[in-house]
Amino acid sequence: AQGEGLSFTVNDDTGELRISAYRTDARDLIARGAIPSVGDRVSVAGNVRVREDFTAMYINAPELLQITRPPAEDAQIGQLSPLDIGRRVRVRGQVREVYSPYTGLTLVTLRDSTGQVAIVVSESLLWLTGPLAPITTGNSLEVTAAVALYGDTVQLVPASTADMVVLGGDTVLAAAR
Repeated sequence: AQGEGLSFTVNDDTGELRISAYRTDARDLIARGAIPSVGDRVSVAGNVRVREDFTAMYINAPELLQITRPPAEDAQIGQLSPLDIGRRVRVRGQVREVYSPYTGLTLVTLRDSTGQVAIVVSESLLWLTGPLAPITTGNSLEVTAAVALYGDTVQLVPASTADMVVLGGDTVLAAAR
């Protein structure tokens, strides 16, 4: 059931480790808003289970989870690259499309004068951080998010739905040709 488990993966350049919290511990993390996102630095303690095919950590002291979220840097969409993975950026642009390729995932295509990028809004992000403000094609939008990859394609992953702000007025884009 929702609220009964929270999992995320950490990587320290020596490998990846799946971190999970269940039941009361998961509910405590969610209630405190202690939900890591792409690009965050975390310090976590728990019980480690090592098996032949996987290693995982189970949080049993949620108060020990510390999350440090780097400040966002202003960026232009066309300058983002795979070298920016995990970097938190703030971009502004015009919504070109809002669509759901499948149930549980919404992609918002944002364009500025330098390029376009997909903003990834998962069902779990909505559940954990609240509903998305109404966003439609043509809206001007400011998004604070971490750079991630889908295959070879750069995407942006916000830590909260509050990181997607509809702006008043028009966003200046390149002149039409």
